[in-house]
Amino acid sequence: MQPPEPSKRPDPQPNQAVKPRKQTIVMVGASIRAAAQSAQRAGYLVHGMDLFGDQDTRQACSHFTDLNDRDAIQAWMSEQDSNQPIVQVGGVSRIAERLGGAADRLRPSLTRQAMVAAPANLKRWAESAGLHYPETVDVGDPRVADAGGRWLTKSQDSSGGLGVRWFGPTDPDATAPGLLQSPSVQRWIPGRSMGATFMLGSRGAKLLGVCRSFHQSMVIGGLRYPFVYAGSAGPFPCPSWIADRLVQMGNRIADATGLVGLCNLDFVLDRQGRTWLLEANPRWSGSSELIEHPSIQHVDRSQGNHSQDEADSGFGNLRSVGGSLANQASPTRCPSLLIASLSGDDWPSSTELPGHGFGIKRVVFARATFRFRRDRVHRLLDPHTRIADVPPDGSVIAKGMPVCTLIWHGGFRHGSSDMAVRPTVGEEPCRTFDRTFAAVRRSTGSDCKPTPA
Repeated sequence: MQPPEPSKRPDPQPNQAVKPRKQTIVMVGASIRAAAQSAQRAGYLVHGMDLFGDQDTRQACSHFTDLNDRDAIQAWMSEQDSNQPIVQVGGVSRIAERLGGAADRLRPSLTRQAMVAAPANLKRWAESAGLHYPETVDVGDPRVADAGGRWLTKSQDSSGGLGVRWFGPTDPDATAPGLLQSPSVQRWIPGRSMGATFMLGSRGAKLLGVCRSFHQSMVIGGLRYPFVYAGSAGPFPCPSWIADRLVQMGNRIADATGLVGLCNLDFVLDRQGRTWLLEANPRWSGSSELIEHPSIQHVDRSQGNHSQDEADSGFGNLRSVGGSLANQASPTRCPSLLIASLSGDDWPSSTELPGHGFGIKRVVFARATFRFRRDRVHRLLDPHTRIADVPPDGSVIAKGMPVCTLIWHGGFRHGSSDMAVRPTVGEEPCRTFDRTFAAVRRSTGSDCKPTPA
């Protein structure tokens, strides 16, 4: 482990820590459901914008705007306080174009997001933190033709793996040069995909937890995207030698950018045990709700026999962990990771909570074009699995498109540090979830073709 460097962290900039005014928060992302529920649990009114408008997303928002409807966005924005920050809780393609002049209110700012996304910065920070960074070269570099490796093209203006495609003249799913949105390509690193969640603050980066990431191949407009986000599992205990380097990486980002709040690092563990940084996103991520849940679970256990439904909906006599969370003023509010991150408050890491919880979330993709029926899915759920990201009943979902998300929460003891998909949570609960997931996915098959409207 390298000795810590003297802090070079810039002075906090105005609006870096965004404490929503008058208990209202404006947020935007491809899918804001989990972040909106987190803010709602803390008692905030959510004005949300995303691309899907799922039922549970709309239920968590006091006002919702379809991010595909630019006229509605501009009309709604014109009626709002022009100084109200817009919290980005997920990547969105062409976000500046979608929001127009309101894009200047994004937090983190687009300028700081670009700093964190720049390959040159990531490479420098990763190597100084003891991490590896994949070889990244110009498209015309002779090394791209190297038969010993495969290459990826990545769009900086995308999220959830929808900007990542194979690149190479001999690859059947390669990206044609004319379709490239990036002048560079990156060598593919095989291994186990992981995500580390941090809280960045004035005292440096705090590792909150590490989760496993799942991916799914998806075809859109005739183009194949092999690494579309399909879920997460965790948090897992992380070996100290990996955690130390990840924390150093988080500190590099905080020192260089002055960012505070949530930050997620995507990385790969290869067969040789090396840790490869892929990208960093200074915002709420797909695994954030799994990182958040152990604190809700811990508070629920410590305060009495409240049901999980009560915890998820914000009811019950729930208090903040250790009195350190952003919403501690009200005994009827659950801990909210999102509000803690915006308010500059502390949040316990998963290892600070005894018997901390392990969760699995998996995105269900349609096996065939079909008409969604919520009651059909509910009949297939086991008692410990819930459905999220629920489309409107009767929606026609095209083959290969995401349908909904299944989420399961359990618990496991400390001591397991292999970050496998199945820790010491016990095989039977995981098998039960797997059976439920398989049954729900089968229900999206050819036996569920759309019925006439």
